[in-house]
Amino acid sequence: MSGTSMDGVDSVAVQFAAGKTPVVLDEAHVSFLQGLRDALFAL
Repeated sequence: MSGTSMDGVDSVAVQFAAGKTPVVLDEAHVSFLQGLRDALFAL
């Protein structure tokens, strides 16, 4: 992932094991509440 985002937080859980291809276990996005977004944009 690259860049910045003001709409929320993204996360990915990845399992790493020696000699194996990484495996994505789960991914999630949680949106910021509008008040927090407004406060961040005001910075």
